[in-house]
Amino acid sequence: MRTLDTWIRDHARDTPDAAALLFDAAPWTYADFNTEIDACAECFLTHGIRHGDRIAWVGQNHAQCLVALFACARLGALLVPLNWRLSAAEMQFVIDDATPSLVLCDDALSGGAAELTPPSTDTATINVDRTPWRDAHGAMPTVAQPASAADALLIVYTSGTTGRPKGAVLTQNAITVNAHNSVHMHGLGASDRVLSVLPLFHVGGLNILTTPAFFVGASVELHRRFEPGATLQSFATGEPTLCVLVPATIHAVAADPAFDETPLKSLRMLTTGSSIVAAETLAIFEARGIPVVQVYGCTETGPVSAYQQPDGSRHIPGSTGRAAKHSRILIDDQGALAPTGSSGEIIVVGDHTLIAYWNNPDASHAVQRHGGFATGDIGYLDADGNLFVQDRARDLIISGGENVYPAEIERVLRAVDGVVDVAITGTDDRKWGQVPVAWLIVDSNRYDPAAAKEALDRELARFKHPRDWHLVDEFPRNALGKVQKFKLRDTDPARDT
Repeated sequence: MRTLDTWIRDHARDTPDAAALLFDAAPWTYADFNTEIDACAECFLTHGIRHGDRIAWVGQNHAQCLVALFACARLGALLVPLNWRLSAAEMQFVIDDATPSLVLCDDALSGGAAELTPPSTDTATINVDRTPWRDAHGAMPTVAQPASAADALLIVYTSGTTGRPKGAVLTQNAITVNAHNSVHMHGLGASDRVLSVLPLFHVGGLNILTTPAFFVGASVELHRRFEPGATLQSFATGEPTLCVLVPATIHAVAADPAFDETPLKSLRMLTTGSSIVAAETLAIFEARGIPVVQVYGCTETGPVSAYQQPDGSRHIPGSTGRAAKHSRILIDDQGALAPTGSSGEIIVVGDHTLIAYWNNPDASHAVQRHGGFATGDIGYLDADGNLFVQDRARDLIISGGENVYPAEIERVLRAVDGVVDVAITGTDDRKWGQVPVAWLIVDSNRYDPAAAKEALDRELARFKHPRDWHLVDEFPRNALGKVQKFKLRDTDPARDT
């Protein structure tokens, strides 16, 4: 397979004047895009970037983040996009783990980037809003080791069940196979116009439609961040044919006063996912005559692993579709493959899955099963191969499209003086889908609620903070002493509100 940078190079050769990207009202042709990648790759070389080096992106959505991705592909380097919503401590953990040789930022995150401690005194920081690639050159470039499709290209950090993030490593080949899956799912072609409003630090924002659009020579309108009003304005004037919205952003758009009057005539399909999607959420755009299709996957699978298509599988109640064109879905029941109709852990098999977790061989080994990636999600396949996801990964909370692992919050709260034990569960929330709930056993002589909230402010992003707090005398536990969180959820006073 080709390296990703050849996608843009070939489009620049064959259709140089075709629209590639619209960002901050500035249109780029494929020739423009390729010229930027050339300059970026040269800049990276002059900063000593070699095959296998990591480059961190600390910023919101930006055209230059995409340029950096394709420049990394050309050099065999790896892009590490950081979640800009994380706390400084969480960002620092990623920097320490990935040890980037170069940090890129934008104006919005330049202050946060300045607070990070780089892995080396030689690690430079470039603000792409202030310094063009040609003005960021260092010494004369050196010859890079030739890149290949087998090279790792992306490290995307996902919160881990141990309370620390894990970096899922995706190769150039994985992103290409994912693009093939997306092309099949969406009928994606060069005439399409993709509206991209979800964050590029998630594989959903980056790889469900954005990179696949560049694979086929389509055009992308990129927003720095999601804003309901700006999204509706683009629906009305940008004439997008395709867009991805998670359930929380669907509801945010629908709640905007301009929604009912905004024309959607160009939109031929809306894609959603990231959680088990309620029928009422799907109905919001379906009622406007727009087919809404679901995609199933996760950070470690690129993410496109199973999906609906507008001509059939989206009409099967409860199903998230069939295995992607270049994927297989297996159901594991305690180490054996489950028969049709039986529930078990969902396994995704395909060349679009991660090759490993960065610097974490134990975690990498733990998710390998039946030649694929063990998702931790529970579901089953019917006789026609339709996938039904019955529950999210164990204990995972999906809040506004963001993955929140209770272990992260529990780790922070256990360090607070007076906290004897803590358990975090999720509860349904109309706006965000789910939100965390804290259950605490405390020493009342020492515990200070303000100290607990200060610790969360210091260590974790705001969307990970519990909405509700409950002080209890004990936790329900099983015979092995493990907390039975399902029983806590059943007693949550807010569960049915």
